[in-house]
Amino acid sequence: MVLLNGYPSVAKFIHINTSYSTTDNTDVHFESGTLISDSVNLVAGAGEITKGRTTLGFADTENGETPIPWGTDVPQAVKDIFASPQDALKYALDELYKSDEHQYRLGSKERPAE
Repeated sequence: MVLLNGYPSVAKFIHINTSYSTTDNTDVHFESGTLISDSVNLVAGAGEITKGRTTLGFADTENGETPIPWGTDVPQAVKDIFASPQDALKYALDELYKSDEHQYRLGSKERPAE
């Protein structure tokens, strides 16, 4: 949990902007991303109090970019799988994008008849 001014703080909205490239239409290369969080404090009896927007950029670590380090509370098992938070985020977003459900909605795959 994140505390801000003595109250729990959460991301009310998270916007993710990403940039990719391709060299010959047979590959995809992640270039960079930006995570934009609109945060609120949760206050018992008062509800949500808007706290503002923060931005955290991340880029392809293969090109010498310094990765954002894991927080101290992240289990070692997660750190063993993903070298950095941006690696975990890129993996999760890629898997969601490639999921059957997303492809049905995108129109790149037909939903099987029931």
